[in-house]
Amino acid sequence: MEKKENVILQKKDNVYYLALNRAKANNFNVEFIRDINAKLDVVEKDVDICALVTSSNIQRFFSTGLDAKFISSTTHPEDLKNFLLEFNQLIGRVLIFPIPTIAILNGLTIAGGLMFAMAHDYRFMPNNNDWICLNEVDMGFALLPGMNAVVQCKTAPHAYRELFLAGRRIIAKDAFELGIIDFLIEDQTKMRDQVHEFANKIAEKSRFKENFQALKMEAYGHAYKKANNTKFGDNKAGLERIMSLASL
Repeated sequence: MEKKENVILQKKDNVYYLALNRAKANNFNVEFIRDINAKLDVVEKDVDICALVTSSNIQRFFSTGLDAKFISSTTHPEDLKNFLLEFNQLIGRVLIFPIPTIAILNGLTIAGGLMFAMAHDYRFMPNNNDWICLNEVDMGFALLPGMNAVVQCKTAPHAYRELFLAGRRIIAKDAFELGIIDFLIEDQTKMRDQVHEFANKIAEKSRFKENFQALKMEAYGHAYKKANNTKFGDNKAGLERIMSLASL
């Protein structure tokens, strides 16, 4: 039987569509991270004008974050450190990707899934009962600096408080009012068309990709450097808590 692709990449007009397709909830393990990076490699090599739209193919979930089963299966602290570093580097890469990026939060978006979505330039969400959440505060996790910085550079202080310190489950309408998402879609049957129209339009901003990426680096350079930090000295609290839950 042919193995199902964890990540599906297609192109329509000037828009690349990256669909997260890992059952059951698009949890991030090493293989999934590397599959996403491989698709991003394809997009990044395209010299034409383009934009990237990320969404989920899994019903009810955009992503629920890091794969706890994978974490608990790691047998050495260095394996866990390397996994966390790869995830941090992935969200750092998306943060300064050289073309416009859009995330469609078409399902529950939790913890690392929300961090990944926040790394995109724009976020769309249907106005339904789905919610977003950073639940680390309730789990006793102190986030690694890269994870924290990527979300913090995209949120106002009051929104940051609701996400990180309150761990609040935020429905689409409230996420829009807090500025966490940029577009609230009332008619879900038209969402794909609206996103495609918007993505095609902003794809023009990738005409000068090196400059576009440089501008992102100016805006988010601090967070990008945090996400690519290979030393875990200042990440000790969060890392030790994760390791303790993984029984390492």
